[in-house]
Amino acid sequence: MNVNGTETTLRDAFESNYRARGLDEAEIEQKLDDIFVQNEKGQYVFREYSTHTMRIFYMERGAGASNLHMRFNLASVRPGQILLSKQISGTDKADYKLAEYAYQIWYETSGNSGFERLTERTETISRVNVADQDTNAAAKYLKSFIPAGSSAVYEDVFFLAPNQTVCISLPEDVTRYYIVECGVNTQVYDSVSVNGSEIEGIPSGDSRMDYATDAAFLSERQRVVFDNHVSADARRSLTITNRLYDLEGQEVTDDPGRFTFRLYLGGENDAELTAASMQDYCVKNAHGEYCRWDAERSPRDMTRQTISDR
Repeated sequence: MNVNGTETTLRDAFESNYRARGLDEAEIEQKLDDIFVQNEKGQYVFREYSTHTMRIFYMERGAGASNLHMRFNLASVRPGQILLSKQISGTDKADYKLAEYAYQIWYETSGNSGFERLTERTETISRVNVADQDTNAAAKYLKSFIPAGSSAVYEDVFFLAPNQTVCISLPEDVTRYYIVECGVNTQVYDSVSVNGSEIEGIPSGDSRMDYATDAAFLSERQRVVFDNHVSADARRSLTITNRLYDLEGQEVTDDPGRFTFRLYLGGENDAELTAASMQDYCVKNAHGEYCRWDAERSPRDMTRQTISDR
């Protein structure tokens, strides 16, 4: 990059800045190690989940013809806010429309010695406390939640979808906070990581675990990324086989008749299943070819493509 007409690197720019402030060499190295890490090409880049402050100085020239437009894809976090993100690893499946994950957010204020749960809205201000970062829409919230097949009851629960990031607004006098992912199904996920480090879970019964971050000050941790790793045993294929038998119970293999079916899918906490017209899935024919249904063509005419409907 170019700074004041000189080609340099981001790490060198930080190092020069620290030295100009009068820090000794040990302090400089410690600060640089906290912020930077080498990538596979040997280049120094910011560590993942590290927090940085951007200050922009702009001089307005007066009456008109002076405009400033800025556009960047960096996550912006205001004081008193936290970004919470959900990721899934261990699988290459990209369609997670039916999945959702439950979280409790606990915080401690300067006037209290204990932690309390964050609720949907602040009592003194009519605002949503947890909102999608991109759309600003309120995150799904339930006052009380029981995971499917579980007897554990969780109060004040927020839900995230995979690859979603929400912005959490905490009370102004908050000192520390921690976040719990509630009722993780251990038959599906074999580990959970937070900001790149695997954490231990606490059994909550019925093959489920709760995973909590440690308590941290807002200034120490302004972004939390939960990553659930899908167990290899949880990745299965659904096989649908149709067989036709005659009145004597013998299997018929040469009947030209055709049969239709409709697939219904749902998340583990869904009370009802819905027709799978919006999820990506594949049907494999007898020749091992992945096919999709084309209503405008012959029922026997199927193409070797991934289907999105039927």
